[in-house]
Amino acid sequence: MTISLCMILRKEDLPFLNTCLMNTAPGVDEIIIVIDKPDQDIAAVADQYKARLITQPFPESFAEQRNRSIAEAQMDWILVLDADEILAAGDLDRLKAAAKGAVVACSLVQLTYTNDTAQERFVPAKNELTQQFGFAGYFPVEMIRFFRNHQGISFTRRVHEMVDEIIEQKGLAQQVVRTDIPIHHLKMLRPSLREDELRYLQLLQLEVKEHPDSAKAWFDIGTIQFFTLRNPFAAAASLERALTLRPSFTEAGMNLAFVYGHLKRYKEALAVYRRLPADAAVLSGMGTCLFHLGRHAKAISCYRQAAALQPEKKEEIEKKIALIRAARPVPGKGRKRGSRAQSQE
Repeated sequence: MTISLCMILRKEDLPFLNTCLMNTAPGVDEIIIVIDKPDQDIAAVADQYKARLITQPFPESFAEQRNRSIAEAQMDWILVLDADEILAAGDLDRLKAAAKGAVVACSLVQLTYTNDTAQERFVPAKNELTQQFGFAGYFPVEMIRFFRNHQGISFTRRVHEMVDEIIEQKGLAQQVVRTDIPIHHLKMLRPSLREDELRYLQLLQLEVKEHPDSAKAWFDIGTIQFFTLRNPFAAAASLERALTLRPSFTEAGMNLAFVYGHLKRYKEALAVYRRLPADAAVLSGMGTCLFHLGRHAKAISCYRQAAALQPEKKEEIEKKIALIRAARPVPGKGRKRGSRAQSQE
């Protein structure tokens, strides 16, 4: 098996580039970097790792830039990474082992390190990266970043580009292997993070003008509106549209329920959570809604189920349960004579 590592860069990626290549370059057979403008410093790092550097002005589409990079690839398999991502050498070996037989692509799990512990998808973690950079944990996102070359697989979408749609169109979805191999993502260290998100928002607005029925684009817009612009009302409208266009869109449902909770619209949030697959994050979100709705026993039950599914969050969940118990009324106290006790569901 031979591998082409394909990357797209801007000058702002320079501080991350060496760490990315230091970990991955020894395990690949060629490195292709497409950059939007010539840059001597990036050229020096590329030369150090014998990477092929190609200059192409940014075409207002990350998919087009990515496709230029993979069009240059000569090896059997293509690995796609950003400069602020790290794939450990041992994990690259695991990835190679997974890509056997009729497999055409492998998904990995991007771990975006963060201190935003309020997100339901947040996973507390202690490892070398959390200790080095002071992160409390990460939130995971599954994505396809490793696929066979010469299969007509390419990226779509101006922003948060993906190969999934082309794989689906070609009838190759059953030949995709899901792995738990992590890509460590350090985008929260970027000084230009807010500017990057605003740039993405502009491109997404172009996307929905061209494809108004794109649930993914509306989801991405809503996510930026909430987490970057802190505008929950606009975010709710965008996420509602995404979910209307694709009712089975789990990530859109998760974010919409989270936004509803932020707006204290707990009944609506609970209704959305109940339509989603009952994983740990969903059960935890339901527990929070039920607590605020005064249904303490059911809230505790949901939290217990969430802790069983995600033991690494057990300590955090136990604290929530303790707060619920402290908030519950003591039987017989504060009750007027003749009144009935309020049952806790």
